[in-house]
Amino acid sequence: MHVTVSATELQPVQLSTTPSGADVWLRQNIEHDEAENQWTADEVCGRVAHGISAEEIEGDFEYYWELFERDAMSEREILERIEAQVWFTALMTDTEIDDDQDGE
Repeated sequence: MHVTVSATELQPVQLSTTPSGADVWLRQNIEHDEAENQWTADEVCGRVAHGISAEEIEGDFEYYWELFERDAMSEREILERIEAQVWFTALMTDTEIDDDQDGE
């Protein structure tokens, strides 16, 4: 996710058809700064297959937001998120984890 800035009004879902599918930009927290005459929003982007409409994406906005956000993550960020989930699950289930990285 990143913050985008535009001189024109931003929409929650923008879809642009390509030969291999459609590029999609999703935006949340859209704000207009009248003094600067600019729009800002949190934005993620991704690609979907042919046949998926902007209305379908709007109907399942959170799913696509999470999908595009996850696709944009680096391998390190993915591993850090998995590790945090493992530790949280262990804490919630009172499970002990051997965190010895050497395997000894």
